[in-house]
Amino acid sequence: MAPPAASLMLLAALLPFEGAEGSAGGSPEMIESVFGPGETLTYRVRYGFIETARATVEVGKDRRGNLGEVWPITLDASTTRLVGRLYSLDTHFVTHYLPREERTLGFDRDSEERGGLRVTRVRLDPRGNKAVVIRETPGEPAEQETYDTGPARHDIASAIFWLRDRPLNVGDVERVRIFTGRKAWDLVATVIGLDRVRTSSGRMEAKLVRLKTYFEGQAAAKRDIEVWMTNDDHHIPVALRADLALGSLRADLLDYSPPSGMSHQP
Repeated sequence: MAPPAASLMLLAALLPFEGAEGSAGGSPEMIESVFGPGETLTYRVRYGFIETARATVEVGKDRRGNLGEVWPITLDASTTRLVGRLYSLDTHFVTHYLPREERTLGFDRDSEERGGLRVTRVRLDPRGNKAVVIRETPGEPAEQETYDTGPARHDIASAIFWLRDRPLNVGDVERVRIFTGRKAWDLVATVIGLDRVRTSSGRMEAKLVRLKTYFEGQAAAKRDIEVWMTNDDHHIPVALRADLALGSLRADLLDYSPPSGMSHQP
């Protein structure tokens, strides 16, 4: 996988990315959270000094039988026109977040790479410590595998949204079990302190959170991944930095729309 493509795939895992699946329906439920349906975030992704992709994350709302309200958190990411001439990649990633239980049902990822489509469907059963993974490629039989995960309740995208609902006081350490589609491990997030970070609106004070991850191969991190979140109750991710085996990845928030009925800007 070429570096820009690999960086985009990692971004799809690390940020809340995608246009919402389903529509609002059913009676409203009062769910206290700093994020919610209608929130939209747009990021610029750079590999080294080259802008390689744009990514849009959107929180939707759906209702699914006895599960009640589900918030599909969707990422749509595509390589830029210039990079796409050399290596095109479009990714659609949805994590199906249960706000009342603060966990995900699992995720769907559709990636079109150089004209070839790859589809992955993951469903988590934290009570049974299992995950069912279905992989599909057009023209080939679907593959299904069951993984032992331990009490994994999140993928990385849902874990970052879950972190936004934590207090994130300086010095706090949060630990959560995640499943990436092939491996389960404990994501450790440490709130380092307040830091000044450059954004599309200029420099701002934000909380610096370091994530200890266990990716392998080209996506393996040389050091902890850094995420900057707004220094307020909303903890909006405004920037991300990752030094990987394949090179340096950087994502910066370009545009933000708050959840429906909420007025807030980072």
